[in-house]
Amino acid sequence: MRSGAASPGGPAAEGATSHLIHRPRSSEHYLLDAPCTGEEHFVLISRTPLGHPLFNDGPGHFHDIQGTAEMARQVGEFIGHQFFGLPAEQHAAFARLHLRVTHLAAWRARPEQADLTVRVRARPTEVVRGVPRGVELRSELSLDDVECATGTASLAFLPPDPPLRYAPPPRPAVPSLEEREDGDAYGAPQRPAAAAEVGRGSPANVVVSEPAEAAPYGRFVTQLLASTYHRVFAAEGGDHLSGMLLLEAMRQTALLAAGRTYG
Repeated sequence: MRSGAASPGGPAAEGATSHLIHRPRSSEHYLLDAPCTGEEHFVLISRTPLGHPLFNDGPGHFHDIQGTAEMARQVGEFIGHQFFGLPAEQHAAFARLHLRVTHLAAWRARPEQADLTVRVRARPTEVVRGVPRGVELRSELSLDDVECATGTASLAFLPPDPPLRYAPPPRPAVPSLEEREDGDAYGAPQRPAAAAEVGRGSPANVVVSEPAEAAPYGRFVTQLLASTYHRVFAAEGGDHLSGMLLLEAMRQTALLAAGRTYG
C-alpha cells in the first residue's frame, strides 16, 4: 500500500482493492524526505470483502467488523513504516483497540460489496531520540457514504523475534478436527463449539472450545484452540498468536455465552 495507490493483498484486503490517500498538513515530508513528526491525515478508500474465507463466513446478515479491525492494523503498520520512520522489519500489534458502531443499519450486508471510506488521523507515540515506538490512530468509518462507526487504536511495533539455535517449528494457528478430539496437554478433550453458535459457517473457522462444565459460578470459560495452520490467522507472520486470532476468540466466546445464557 502506498499513498494514492492500490494496496498489496492482505488478510483484510482479499476481494477488494484499497487506496490510501495522504492529506499532508505541510510539505516538509516531501521536501526533506524526512519522517513526519506530528499528526497526519489520511483517507482510506476500499470495499467490503467478498468471498473471504473468514469475514464472509457466517449468516451474512451484517458486514464483519473483524475485517475492519484487521484493516486498521494493516493501515497503521503501513503508515508507521512509510511516514513515521519505523523500521520495516517491525510488526504492528494492537496495544489498545476501541470500535464503536454508531449506525447499525448501515452494517447490514447486501449481495454486492459496499463502498468503505475511512478518515484516519495518525500520530507517532513513545518517541525516543526522534524514533517512535508506536502509532495512535483515530478514525471515522462510512459504508456507502453513511457514517456508521468510530474507532481509536494504539499500535505497538514489535522487533522480530531473535533467531533461536534450536527453535521448534512454528505452531500453526487452529487445530484440525481430529487433533481437537485428541485433547490438550493435560488430557482434557478440546471439543470445538458448534460453528453456528459462534457466528461462523465453517467448522474450520471455530477457534474456541465448548465451555468448561466446572467453571466457577458466574463465569463462562472456553479454551482457545490454537495448534495448527489457518491461513487467515497465520497471515500476520511469526510463530506467535496473532491479534486477529485473539479478537476472533473473544468474539466467538461472547456469542456463545449470549446464546447459551439467553437463548
